[in-house]
Amino acid sequence: MNAIGSAYFILNTQYHSIPLPVFLILLLFIAMAWYCNRFLQKIIKPRESLGRLFLYLLSGFAFVFVAVYMAVRIILWLFPPR
Repeated sequence: MNAIGSAYFILNTQYHSIPLPVFLILLLFIAMAWYCNRFLQKIIKPRESLGRLFLYLLSGFAFVFVAVYMAVRIILWLFPPR
């Protein structure tokens, strides 16, 4: 199954349906993470030393924690539990 077929399957299954706004929010956060990762690699340059690599890994973990927290808060704000 190709990527478009997979996305269609995820959005249109009978039992595991993801609302389109949630799917779009997740795509937005994926794009934001990709650009932030490129920015971190450009600024920190983790290939130059072991200390810079650890700084890059630490900042990456912090970014993932903050991004997941924000995504969950936004989704719960838009779609409150019943």
